[in-house]
Parts: sequence; C-alpha cells; structure tokens
Amino acid sequence: MVQQAKSNLSDYKNVQIFCSSMDKVYLPTHVDVIFSNAALHWILDQEGVFSHFWQLLKPNGQLLIQCGGGKNLEKTLSVIFKIMQSDQFKEYFVNWKPTWYFPMQEETEGLLHKARFRDIQVNLSKKFTSFPDCDSFAIFVKTVIMKPFLGYISDSKKRDEFLNAFLSDVKYLGQPQLLDFMLLSIFARK
Repeated sequence: MVQQAKSNLSDYKNVQIFCSSMDKVYLPTHVDVIFSNAALHWILDQEGVFSHFWQLLKPNGQLLIQCGGGKNLEKTLSVIFKIMQSDQFKEYFVNWKPTWYFPMQEETEGLLHKARFRDIQVNLSKKFTSFPDCDSFAIFVKTVIMKPFLGYISDSKKRDEFLNAFLSDVKYLGQPQLLDFMLLSIFARK
C-alpha cells in the first residue's frame, strides 16, 4: 500500500508518505490537520494517541477522525462471540483478547479535554451497510471484521468453517449481508 501511494502521489512535491503506527509516527514538521478514517479504533491506548496527536499539530491544527465507537458491530460481534464459545472453536480462543476499542462519545470527549484540545465535537451515529450479494459480504467480513479472530485459528479448513458458521448464523437471524456500524466522528482543535 505504501509503495502504491508513493507511485500515485509521486508528482506532488508537498506530499510525504510514512509507514508507521499512528500512535508512534514521527513527522519532520508539525501539521495543520490529522485525518483518520476507520483506523483509530485499532489503537487501544486512546489517551496516548490523542496526546501524541496534540504534539504533532501546529497551533490551531485540527483533528478530523471517524472510527468505530460505542456498540459498533454489536449484533455482528455477538454472533462471532457465540461461535467462538462453541465446542467446535473454543479451544482456539483460550487466550483471545480484543485488538480494537470502540469508545463511547463522553469518554472520547474527556480524553480530548485531557489532551488539551478545544472546540471539541464528538458524535456517535448508527449506520447500516448492506452488500449486493453474499460473496461480497463474505469477502468483506473475512478480510476486515474477522481478521482478529481468524488469526487465532491455524488450520485453514477450520478458518473456513468458522466463517461459514458465521454466515449461516447471520442468515438464520434474518440479517444477511448487513453490518451494524456505530461511527464516532471526532473534530477538535489544538
């Protein structure tokens, strides 16, 4: 992805591409805007990342962020957790820990205040996303939603069984090809 971005943006002299975790990125200069879409919920230390962002911004710089929050994917994850606890799969998830964090609106506002941001606006909204067919839904779920789970299952056949159990249960619940996102939109100024 980094190589593709470098190729796509090679004609722009005011663009630099960095490969780093956003909570540890070092920039050679302070910036006007930090923009993040669908990524911040993968950082468990939310307090630390907001403090780091404050350090990266110029005075009056802005945060423009959207990520998962609140009860993001609540119905979807409840199906996955049920399958994880089944006799067929529970041995794979003995040491499982979530790799994401979906904060509530008030908590994020508090962390932004603590990091010294101002003009804080945080909103939590529900969004349902549907897919045109079962195959595109399965590909998205496998590569995005289930990635933190499938990594615990070493056997590729068992990974496929896990995904198929999920798809079967979702279809049974009458929610085929539908994901229940809760989006946390964040604006703040240094």
